[in-house]
Amino acid sequence: MSYPGWIDLGEGFKPVPCHIENVSQGDAKITVPPTDTIPDEFYLRFSLTGVTRRRCVVKSRLPGSIRVQFIKQK
Repeated sequence: MSYPGWIDLGEGFKPVPCHIENVSQGDAKITVPPTDTIPDEFYLRFSLTGVTRRRCVVKSRLPGSIRVQFIKQK
């Protein structure tokens, strides 16, 4: 199962469209080319408005996809 998402690179940058796959409570696989332009930490938006988002850290990079771990917010 795959659904759309957006990688938030911060203020002044347009959100990068991606596909979110294999989501669990603590991590997810994200399909986005090219993966080398994605920083090691970012917010993953589950809607374009960014109302629902999770802070992520990249665990691994593969051609065309990354595996991220969700960071618990304090």
